[in-house]
Amino acid sequence: MQCMPGDGVWLVGERRSGGEQKYYVSNLPPETPFRKLAATIKARWICEQAHQQRKEETFIGGQLLALVPTRVLLPALALILLVSSVKVWRHT
Repeated sequence: MQCMPGDGVWLVGERRSGGEQKYYVSNLPPETPFRKLAATIKARWICEQAHQQRKEETFIGGQLLALVPTRVLLPALALILLVSSVKVWRHT
């Protein structure tokens, strides 16, 4: 989060039913209603979780591609594309 020196920020704490505690920092204006503050924090958390999941999936995919030599990978991908196009052609 980027704030200018002197800008106010909220430190929001959440205690979940299992006793787990979470803390968030927000730079929304002081007059922001509590429900809007909570909704904004939750929406941001969902976006961050989705972003993190994509990063992990990309990393795992990159690792798998690094394990397969290019001389094997490219013909395999070409074969998959060919089989897929034949299936589409037969279906239509």
